[in-house]
Amino acid sequence: MGTVTPEKLAGGLRAGNIKPVYFLGGEEIYRKKQIIAQLKKLISPDDFNYFSCDGDKTPSQEILSLAQTPPVFANERLIVINRAEKIKLKDKKSLIEYLGNPLGTTCLVLVSEERKKTDALLKACEEAGEAAVFYGLRENEAHSWVMARAEKAGLSITAQGAKLLVDSAGTDLTALSMEIDKLAIYLSGTAGLITPELVLESLGFSKEENPYELASLIMRRDQKGAMSLIDRLIESGSTPVQLLNIITGTLVKLIKVKRLETAGLDQQSIAAQAGLNFFERDFVAQARDFAPAAALTDALARSLEYDRDLKTSSGSEPGVTLKSLVFKILSGGRAKRS
Repeated sequence: MGTVTPEKLAGGLRAGNIKPVYFLGGEEIYRKKQIIAQLKKLISPDDFNYFSCDGDKTPSQEILSLAQTPPVFANERLIVINRAEKIKLKDKKSLIEYLGNPLGTTCLVLVSEERKKTDALLKACEEAGEAAVFYGLRENEAHSWVMARAEKAGLSITAQGAKLLVDSAGTDLTALSMEIDKLAIYLSGTAGLITPELVLESLGFSKEENPYELASLIMRRDQKGAMSLIDRLIESGSTPVQLLNIITGTLVKLIKVKRLETAGLDQQSIAAQAGLNFFERDFVAQARDFAPAAALTDALARSLEYDRDLKTSSGSEPGVTLKSLVFKILSGGRAKRS
């Protein structure tokens, strides 16, 4: 009993260990749904023994009545309370009293966005059963999750393909899972290797319209190529904000790399601290050709202004805005070699 990691909680369910109470906190939705799915599979409740509601729409008296009622022609019942962070204070007190001595034949699951260990419901659930906080994944964690999820689907994905998928869909696991399911259908009957090219095709991009080639062109200081690609990408449906995020992400890495190199770190340490992947192995050497970090920081400040303009549809035409930023990044002049 107590607070455990999401992985340990899931492992306990795989072993068939069901607690009378669970608190599933945090903002990450996909894995919380997976836990509830595991519980449904273990308990197999019918309509008489399963109840789901929102905590802010159901009186605590109704929740408690259901929780304290023995299952009907079954060994256990499952009750899921969503939006538990919205339960009113007086109703929380009633629930906490129940959690002091929960019915053994009821499995009560409180699903909340709350993540503070001081939350009264979380603490009560720790003592009565188990609590876990499901934080949103960082990018490197999402890369690993994608590779594991692909393997579970009978596929394999290259590290570059996993990064591209996360760069495109973000770290939301529901979106990533849907993309992997699409790729599984797309690769049906093949060897099942997910390459960056296949990721792009699945996302609707042609090889010639790879938005992530934009970062590569910037790093190679290919101004003409970058600006031409921006036009083609916008014409083929890429959103200006998506392209701005790619440009800004490249700019942030550039600034990190230049500052770390100035601090005297070796190339391996720079790559680790700047969050570079193995296929960005030329990034450190390429960064030396760019203007000093201070000049690049000015370009980053400008990118934040452009982000606001693009999201509010104000300012100049989006393609012009993006090309203006690329020009500012590349026109700072090559850094002087010692």
